[in-house]
Amino acid sequence: MDYILQTLEPLDLLPANAVAVDLFGMYGLWTTRDIYPYCRRIELWEIDPVYARWAKRFLADAAVFCGDSIKAMSEGRLSQQFYDFILIDNPLGCFDKYCEHFEALPLAMKYIHRTVMVLNVIPSVKPVLNNYQRSDQYINDWILRRRLFYQKDNAENITVSEILIFYRNYFETNGFVVKFLSFVPRTPVVLFLYASVSRSSL
Repeated sequence: MDYILQTLEPLDLLPANAVAVDLFGMYGLWTTRDIYPYCRRIELWEIDPVYARWAKRFLADAAVFCGDSIKAMSEGRLSQQFYDFILIDNPLGCFDKYCEHFEALPLAMKYIHRTVMVLNVIPSVKPVLNNYQRSDQYINDWILRRRLFYQKDNAENITVSEILIFYRNYFETNGFVVKFLSFVPRTPVVLFLYASVSRSSL
């Protein structure tokens, strides 16, 4: 996250006194803590009550919500109409009834005004499966859901150039202006895609 912040700041794309939401915040010591100095309000959502309790201890000034952030967005239960920062630090692969950020991202779009959005993107499923044992049913479901989201037959592997084109088009076809879009490797299996986007009516 430091690299992202240091890239956006000199471009004057970093919101001042931001209102932020981290939709998969865990205990708050990863992406949430990094943006803390830039924010006047941070909301953190975490579905695991143990992690949520730790987040309340680590980030005493943050508004911590224990619950399903995707369900909350679908029901319009986030506290703000718009956010300056939206962090989608989703789990790898499928989890419960969800997969990657495929359900979270479309719902998060309605909270964009002039917003910096950061999300996890997995270029290839193979490194993930090399590190985590999964059933054949899980693997098949995951690959199918990637095909549906990316509209690509070989969705097991997506190049970085394809990723950048896809997400720029995704934002623009949904009526947003992309002021900046790039990526930074996070781990050997996942990268951070980050973008400065605004509503086309602004």
